[in-house]
Amino acid sequence: MRVRPFLAVLAISSVVFAACSSGGGTTSQAPAESAAPSVAAPSLSAAPSLSAEPVTITVIHWGNQGDAWWKQRITDFNKKFPNVTIKQEIVPFGEYADKLGAYVQAAGAPDVMQVSSGAYLLGFKDLFLPLNGLVDLSAYNAVEGGCEDFDCSKTIYGVPWALQGHPIYYNLAVLKAAGVDTVPVTWSDMDAACKKIKAIGKACIAAGPKDFGGITEFAALTNQLGTPEQCKGLLTGTTKATDEWFVNVFRLWEDMIKRGWFQDGALDANLAPEAQDLFTGGGSGFYTGLMGDAYDWKHLGEVLGDDLGVFLGPQIEQDFPLQGVGPGPLATSLNASSGTVYSLAKDTKHQDEALEFLKFMTGPETAAAITEAGSYPATKAFDSKAVGSKALDQLVAMAAESKGSCNQHLDSAAIDPIIAQIQLMFAGETTPEKAAEATEKALAAVRN
Repeated sequence: MRVRPFLAVLAISSVVFAACSSGGGTTSQAPAESAAPSVAAPSLSAAPSLSAEPVTITVIHWGNQGDAWWKQRITDFNKKFPNVTIKQEIVPFGEYADKLGAYVQAAGAPDVMQVSSGAYLLGFKDLFLPLNGLVDLSAYNAVEGGCEDFDCSKTIYGVPWALQGHPIYYNLAVLKAAGVDTVPVTWSDMDAACKKIKAIGKACIAAGPKDFGGITEFAALTNQLGTPEQCKGLLTGTTKATDEWFVNVFRLWEDMIKRGWFQDGALDANLAPEAQDLFTGGGSGFYTGLMGDAYDWKHLGEVLGDDLGVFLGPQIEQDFPLQGVGPGPLATSLNASSGTVYSLAKDTKHQDEALEFLKFMTGPETAAAITEAGSYPATKAFDSKAVGSKALDQLVAMAAESKGSCNQHLDSAAIDPIIAQIQLMFAGETTPEKAAEATEKALAAVRN
């Protein structure tokens, strides 16, 4: 049993993140536009075993969607199950790992739990009820992050709620003003675009490394270099963070800093509001955001409208920017994963009712509401065209081609050290090699 006292930002969905990607030789395909489920999604109809007596179940989540959103979801659920009272336990994401860790050590975990997927989820697996035979995962995308060893033929611990990934957003008006006619594809393209944008007095990329903002781009860069086997090895220990390919991820960060791609004073900026306001206010051409949940297509689009676009981010080239290094097999793939899952407590006293709420929160009945909140539903019964967002449609196309994500195999224990090392790198107080050593030390402390 391992307890995680660390902040997990990746699959934030988390904020974040949860983030959030699947590796280990498996392929997580996200939906194409208007994709229909290959099989019927889990039924919401009441099963005969459900109690007719009043039942109260507790749901723990981090509340990103707001009080009104949650109130409406509970109201909708109660139309089907009027005898079930939903009690919410809202814990800020930065305190979430500590809360789950406390539940590992003491009985009485909430009946239903929102959890970041992947290595983060597996760190708390002692809390969860195995869902094998209780849920139909074929109705969802990117399911591996909720399963033991990223293999759903083994124990299923969670059902995907939302996908997460780490693209880069762009402000089309700023790009046009700078004479950047096409969205960058390669590292060379990005360098040329940054020079043009800086020439008109604007920052190239608005970043927020003061808090967890640095991890958003770091997560994407792991896809540039790692193979699926190397990525999965970070969790098992067959791969070390001190291996050359992982050190090169920090070297890419160092290269971006040295090229001046980020705004002046970036070290003192949070991802929001400072970096986000700079971007939406027209002060930068690009922004390191998320696929959904925060810093995303919806929140940015509410300000920028059709000027908002999103792309994979600059792809490294053979020998550029790192001599002797070329792109890995995931380099052209958005690191889309099941950023967030819903799980059940193994000691829940109301398994049937809790399971119905889990199915409701992750199924097609809630897909539109998930999208309205700015997230990206994991259910295959999802039609982005009804939303009318150009940036969301771009994300759908990118996600449909995703080969998975490397960063989901990073144990949550690595996140805080990575964030700290990126901050030190901005300040010029560390090297890629030392940053990798600090990350490996944290990973080694919690590996089985």
